[in-house]
Amino acid sequence: MPQRRAIGSKRRACQTFPQILSAVRAGGFAAILTTLALDDLPSNSYVVIKADPLKQLTRKLALVWSRSSTHIRPTAAPLAQRLVKAFKIEH
Repeated sequence: MPQRRAIGSKRRACQTFPQILSAVRAGGFAAILTTLALDDLPSNSYVVIKADPLKQLTRKLALVWSRSSTHIRPTAAPLAQRLVKAFKIEH
């Protein structure tokens, strides 16, 4: 029987992508993330694993936001464009 050993004793509950990314950046945590996260992580801190079986999954994706939010958050519009391009959303 293979031996199991603990890597660490840290625990963190995450419910959102930003929380998960924050935990990974802080160190001591690992996650399966989309390639969008690569821009926010140092290139020597992750490993890309191609998961071809995941490409078979199909789900509809809707990107919805209020255009008025661009006055409050100027980065909203460029982010939306990046998401459209990354997910190849038809608009």
